[in-house]
Amino acid sequence: MTPRAILIALALGAAPAVLAAQHVHPAAAPASAPAAARAQDAPAEPLTPAGITGAPPLSADTPVQCWWRSSSGAIRLGEVVDVALTCAVLESATVTAVPDESRLTVASVQLSPFEIVDGVHPPDVHQGERRFFQYRYRLRIINPDAIGRDVKTPPLAIPYRLQSRMGGTSTLAGRDLAHMMPQLVFRVVSQVPADADDIRDSADASFAEIEALRFRANAFNVAAMVLTALGVVAALSLLAPVAGLLRRKRRTLAHRMSDRLVLSHAAGVLGDRLDGARAAGWTPEALAEAHTAARVVAAMAAGIGARELSLGAAAVVPEGRLLVRRRFSRQAAAVTAHVTTDILSKVLAALPAGTSAAAHSRLERLRDALAALTRARYGAEGAFEAVSVDEAVTAARDIGAAMAREKLTSPREWFRKPVAPATPAPEF
Repeated sequence: MTPRAILIALALGAAPAVLAAQHVHPAAAPASAPAAARAQDAPAEPLTPAGITGAPPLSADTPVQCWWRSSSGAIRLGEVVDVALTCAVLESATVTAVPDESRLTVASVQLSPFEIVDGVHPPDVHQGERRFFQYRYRLRIINPDAIGRDVKTPPLAIPYRLQSRMGGTSTLAGRDLAHMMPQLVFRVVSQVPADADDIRDSADASFAEIEALRFRANAFNVAAMVLTALGVVAALSLLAPVAGLLRRKRRTLAHRMSDRLVLSHAAGVLGDRLDGARAAGWTPEALAEAHTAARVVAAMAAGIGARELSLGAAAVVPEGRLLVRRRFSRQAAAVTAHVTTDILSKVLAALPAGTSAAAHSRLERLRDALAALTRARYGAEGAFEAVSVDEAVTAARDIGAAMAREKLTSPREWFRKPVAPATPAPEF
């Protein structure tokens, strides 16, 4: 017989087997139709939930679908072959198929003339409205009369019952039904049997192996997250010294003294120098310090602001500056203001039309006081009138104290965030 005639005979022999399987139960083997055109020892899809979901969807008319898979279609006498029975049952919100799995255990199922060596029952898999369960058996045949013949497994009926939910927790059980499984055919010491209606080859990916692979994947994910966290900690430990070096190189500016503190200190210096001059007269040092304090008050009143220079714990105060210390702190700054009578005159001329008379009068008094102190400090020695200097210092002191009280009652002064001055401090 030619090879072509053999192929035609095999095709004609496989077709009745497919029709017979569909007649027993329409959902006996979801992949039986396309498998009739393929050899039984061709590679089959692995038994994974993703691969099983390719079966037709379940419904109330076909609530159970089962199929066989075997590791080989041709075996030798005494050779152990792996056989897997996989079923998909419907578990929807309204209908549930409850198969009797007690008849499928290794101790209960009968597959004569094959001998069951052992078997396993992997955990069930749930996907959507379907529940998949699987029973794996290891079979062998030792009957010498089977050599050279096709040996079939006995017919297997899987009983089940439909349960319908009537509302709430009540259910209604239906009559007993049975799902008929097609017979598996094995050729003993031969090729694939002629009436093979399904692909049966090695199916290593069982439910138990899938669960083991999922556990290993989760373990790898946890290990990856732990290693990532350790890497982040190591990176932070390396970046911390680098950040410290950059922070040291950056120019550090101390927080600016508050306006109220500067005005209070300037007013206090003016009052102290005034009291000292009344007792011992005006000395050049007292005049210089009073002149500096008056310029600071004038700069604050004109809105120009004072210039600060942060000082260390043992730093020397530069000439022409006032030493201002923050209470309950080691922070200190040298404060000065480069304000002259000409600047105050320009500020007075540029005042808006709606400026109050008190602000206008305050700037005029500070301008006159600053002019008197400038003449007394830089004029001929002893050529100034002590009375005019006393009046100038008194005016600057009173204005500084009044402005300090205004800053004390101003909410903006308390919630203002101190920052470094915008203009750089001059070099000495």
